Amino acid sequence: MGGIGSGNMWRSGNRDTCESYTHIELPFLRKRGMLQPGYYGTLSWKRGGQPSGNIRFPMHKDAMELIYKFRVQGANEWQDVNEAVSFAYTQQHIGGRRRWFVCLSCGCKCSVLHGGTHYRCRKCWNLAYQSQHGSPFQRALSQAQNFRRRFGGSPCTDDPLPDKPKGMHWRTYERHVERGEVLNQRSDRAVIAMFGRWLQFWQKCKDRIGSGEKKHSSTPIFRTHSIHSRLL
Repeated sequence: MGGIGSGNMWRSGNRDTCESYTHIELPFLRKRGMLQPGYYGTLSWKRGGQPSGNIRFPMHKDAMELIYKFRVQGANEWQDVNEAVSFAYTQQHIGGRRRWFVCLSCGCKCSVLHGGTHYRCRKCWNLAYQSQHGSPFQRALSQAQNFRRRFGGSPCTDDPLPDKPKGMHWRTYERHVERGEVLNQRSDRAVIAMFGRWLQFWQKCKDRIGSGEKKHSSTPIFRTHSIHSRLL
């Protein structure tokens, strides 16, 4: 894992993704009541079913203290880290305040910190989202499948949309159904466009092969022999 700001900022295909880093999300902490001052907890992550990291954190009124260890790839010794990430607040239009992390490197407000050797914002790590690596077809299909999984349905876009969850209003469900149909249509159009590009590609290859054979067949058979005789 490279240092902060490493990687090619112009080509997302060469950049690490947010999904490949451990991360701390404010919404996750808020839903579980972990933002209360005096709270002391632990966050841990797994990758491929195996533990990939953990941190301890005392929660303060104006900051979240991060306590953990890291080891640079190839090194034997672990290094201790104890950092306090401050909070910032912005007013919301409907009332109330929204809490943010303040990145310790750039000072920008963010709702997610990504961890490697240190926990910083996505821009400081120069991270891309996984969806940025995919083709338009892959992104459209992923959106349609995620929508279906969210309602407990099959990810296959050929299957019917999931039934209305218990407790959901019909008007809300119908709005979600319309959204699901839009995503399905977008995915279908992406598939058609992808196959169209492939057909154009193969047609060009076929035309080049055909023109090459025609050019070769029109060359006189005796030409090489006549040149050879002149050289002799």
